[in-house]
Formats: sequence, C-alpha cells, structure tokens
Amino acid sequence: MDKDPFMHRRAFALALALTALVAGLSIWADLPGPAGDDLFYVGPALSYAQHGTLLMPLLTGQHFPTSEFLIYPAFYQYMLGAWLKVFGISTRSILAFVQMGYLVAGFAGTWLAWKLSGGLPEPRWLWPAVVMVALLVTLGTMGFRPDAWGVAVMLAGFGLGTGTSFARRFFGWVAVGCSLMIAPNMLPYAAVAAVVILAFRREGLAVAAGRELFAAGLAMLAVAGVFTLSIHGRWQEFSRALAFHASRSVLPPLAALHYGGGRYFGGFRTTPVTVVAAALCSMAIARAILAQTTGRAAGRRFLVCVGAVLAAGTLSIMEDWIRVELRLFTCILAAGGSCFWMMLDGGTAVRRWSWVGLVAVFGCAAWIRDPLEPRWLPTARPSVEHVREALACVAREPDRRFLIDPYTARSVFDYHLPPHARDWGFSLPFPGLYPDSVHANSPSETWIIAGVTLKTIEPSVCRFAPFFKFGPIRLRRMVREFDVYLIDGRLPPGAQLSLGAATGENGPRR
Repeated sequence: MDKDPFMHRRAFALALALTALVAGLSIWADLPGPAGDDLFYVGPALSYAQHGTLLMPLLTGQHFPTSEFLIYPAFYQYMLGAWLKVFGISTRSILAFVQMGYLVAGFAGTWLAWKLSGGLPEPRWLWPAVVMVALLVTLGTMGFRPDAWGVAVMLAGFGLGTGTSFARRFFGWVAVGCSLMIAPNMLPYAAVAAVVILAFRREGLAVAAGRELFAAGLAMLAVAGVFTLSIHGRWQEFSRALAFHASRSVLPPLAALHYGGGRYFGGFRTTPVTVVAAALCSMAIARAILAQTTGRAAGRRFLVCVGAVLAAGTLSIMEDWIRVELRLFTCILAAGGSCFWMMLDGGTAVRRWSWVGLVAVFGCAAWIRDPLEPRWLPTARPSVEHVREALACVAREPDRRFLIDPYTARSVFDYHLPPHARDWGFSLPFPGLYPDSVHANSPSETWIIAGVTLKTIEPSVCRFAPFFKFGPIRLRRMVREFDVYLIDGRLPPGAQLSLGAATGENGPRR
C-alpha cells in the first residue's frame, strides 16, 4: 500500500457526497444552460435512443452528404444515446449524463494531480468538487457539447497510464485516444499532458517515450478498431462527410493561427472575465514560484502542471474550431488550482489572499460572457401559458415542419420533439446557418423559438427588467421568464411579433 494513499475510505465518501450534491444542485438549476449547438450534438443521440441509428433529421438544412452522423467520430452520441435508452429521454436525463461527466472529471483530475505532484494538501476530499466547479463555470456555458466528457476520459486515461504495468499504460492510452474521439478539442491538452507525464518519469523523457511507444501504438490500433465498428466500416462515406464539414468550418493552418491568435488575445481586451482570470493566474503562478524555493517537490511539480495547462490553452489558438470557453477554462483551472493549493498549504497571510483569489476567480467565471442572458438562473423558463400554446400548435398540425431552438427543445418539449422538427440555428446551408430576418420564414414552416434566440435577428423582442441602480448607473437584465414565440410562415411576421409597437421598459409581449 502507498504511504500516501489517494483518499482514505471516509475521505472518498465525503468527496463523493459533495460532488453528488454539486451535480444535484446543478441539475435542479438547469445547468449547464442551453447553447446554440445543443441540438447538433444531442439530435443523433436521440435518434440512437429511439431507432438504434445515428440519424440527424434536425440538421437536414445543412445538406450534409449523408443522412447519418458521420461528420466526425460519434463516440459521444453513442454514449449519450445509450444513457437515454436506459434512463429515458428528458432534459433531466441529459443533464444527469452531462453532470456525470463533470463528476468523473473532478475525481480523475484530482487523482492525476495527486499522482503527478506526489501529494495534495489536505483536506483532499474537497479537491474533486473544486475541479468539478471549475469545469462547470467555464465549460458549462457550452451547453451539451461533449467537451466535459472528453476532459473526464482524458484525465482518467492519463491517471491510469501513470502506472507501472503494461496493461495499465495500454488502457490509459486507449482512454486518451477515446477522449479525442469524444471531443477533438482535447488534442492540445492531451499532447501537453503526455509530454509532462513522460517528463516526470524517473528514466527521463526520451527513455520514457521509447517505453510508451509500444503501448501507445497498440492503443491507437484498438481505438481505430472501435472507431471502425462505430461507423460500420464505412470509411469512404465518413471521409467524404468529414471533408465536407471540415471544408466549411476549418481554416488552413496559417489562417487558423492568425484567426485564433486574434480571437485569443483580443479576448483579453474585450472580455473582463478573461482579464481578471489572467491577472489572478499571474499572481498565483508568481506565488507558486516563490513556493518552489522551499524545496518541496510537490510544489515544483504542481507549478509545472499549471504551466502545462496554460501552454495547452495557448496551443489551442492553432485550432480555430476550439471555442473560447476552453481558453477561459485553462485560465480558471490554473488560477483556481493554484489559489486552492496555497489556501490549504500556505501560511496565514497566504491563505487569506488565496481565499480572496479563489472567490474572485470563480465569481468572475460564473458571470457569463453575455450578462443579459438568464443562463445561470434556475427560474429562466417560459411561462406555462406559452408552453401550452406551443404544444397545442404542434397537436393541431403534427405533420407541419417546426423550427425549434435549444431553449424550446428543453423547456417546451422536454426533448420529445415534433416528428418533423428542424434545428432553427442550423436550418440554412453554411455559411448562413439560421435566417437573417423574421421575414425569411417559409410558408411551410412555423418557428417555435425563445426570445433569447430570436433577439439575434430581431433585438426588439427582448424584455428587460431593472437589475442594478446606483446613482446614474443603471443596469438591466433580461427577464427570467423568457418569451416563446410562435411565428407561422403563412402569416405576416410583423403582426405576430407586434413589431413597430411602442416597447417601453419591458419591450413587446407575445
């Protein structure tokens, strides 16, 4: 038995109870909130749960060269679809699946940090919940995307791969490979983590890399085999669909670097959350460097891990498809982790400032990028009247084509979607994606979408309420009870939305 075990039985029980509480509260609060591409990822999983195939009728407006989800590896869709087969199709079921990913990531991240640093400050049972919350307040704004599960499987794989036996290293690399199949966004993080872990081996980086080559090679073959089974051996069809999607959504390497760099560094000027997180991260790293002079190996190794996280976030600018939340995730994880380490392991003064830093960094991260959206509010749901009206509309004409968005898919239909539903956000071929005007509604379609979505093309539909007032400073926030709009393409949109009417403080009502 190790002299310093990962967690004693009582500590593990406390950690599990705390993370389960975080997951339960998040599900109650409807977190993570809806994101624009939720239906893109959830739709094929719904099809798999209902029919056993990864069809994507919600995305027919994109004119993909295949009716099945062969755009890129569908490991996440199979995982979610299998979950829905067992636990049923509902918003709460999907939320529970996503929160399970955050919970696994919390324990896997703590386990990996313990193995790499050689020990974590006590109380160790707090660490999984902190990692879980750090992921939730950053990746949580990405809705039902697969990144949380990608992080969880990747961390678990690297934790498993730090063992000495060949079997553990093999299955660890298999898990890392599967994490890339779940979420390709994990590529820069997996690359940096692999270098750090190999560098920590006693025999040195070159020797360790040679030892791992055989296990990693076998793991690649195993993952390729599983992937081949997932697409039923249809390599030609998959490559054609992947190339079609990549040609529209991925830039050439140099153009991606220029675009990603501008978006990354431009965010420091335009996003206060990122600015504060970066400042706190710099302070935390400076304090960690000072801690390094004490000669403790754990502190030095933790500092290397923090630097690796930031390096991975910087490398991600070369992949233009990676969303900005992952860059924020790197800052929050590095800054929050460093502050938490010092809060538990530093002196009195250091602990005091670490508490301030920890609260500040999570507080800034929790304040969403668009403070007008009710994304973090558990009462952000439509009125019962609107839900009844939308359901009655579908019941009257079940064969009509309805365009819906992630908000109504959750709050109106509970993911039991109309048979001819389409994703409003992906209803037009690339690069348009969604209609640019309410007048673009086809007579054969009815839109059932939330005001928070419709405001992208018709800002006047948003209703606001006073949020904060101090002297001349007045802030407003979108009302928590958002409107659901039914826009029939056979009727004039202006009359349906009361466009042009006086809006006053609250804006037009339905």
